[in-house]
Amino acid sequence: YLGGCFKLKRLMPAFEALAAQTKRAGTKLVVDHGRVPADATAEDRARVRALAEKADYYFPSRDEFLELWHAASVEAGLRSFASKAAATIIVKCAEEGAYGIENGEVVHMFAFSVRPRNTVGAGDSFNAGMIAAQSVGLTLRKSMEFACAVAALKISRDELPSAEDVEDFLTEHPQVIEPAEL
Repeated sequence: YLGGCFKLKRLMPAFEALAAQTKRAGTKLVVDHGRVPADATAEDRARVRALAEKADYYFPSRDEFLELWHAASVEAGLRSFASKAAATIIVKCAEEGAYGIENGEVVHMFAFSVRPRNTVGAGDSFNAGMIAAQSVGLTLRKSMEFACAVAALKISRDELPSAEDVEDFLTEHPQVIEPAEL
């Protein structure tokens, strides 16, 4: 898991080798590069883009994604990225939910409506939910639903949710998942 990639200036030259090593080791590479700082050089941006393209999972937020890829919209960016990389990409859009792409179809998962107490860690909680769901073989859509539930529970209460908490929440808050209309 490489998060905050732009903060890892000294590690950036090794991103390509790290990605290659994860493949050789049979390990999944997850990238959530974080904010793109104003002082990021063209070389920094290129290294992070190359890392994302080699990742197994790529989980940027909307603003981070649009900034790094110079995309006009989430849909355009998803389609462009999917044409270059095999990574499972999910773009997190806070209270709007998340978008992914599967077999050329943009998929939208709505965020669950909860009363937020503390939003710190919502994105990381979403990522953990996606990874957990994918690791047990859930479909992309069900994984996105699980991840949105994890994030909703994280921001709406003080303790971190267990898998059982998430399953109970999903039973109480079923989602209708349809193709995205952006």
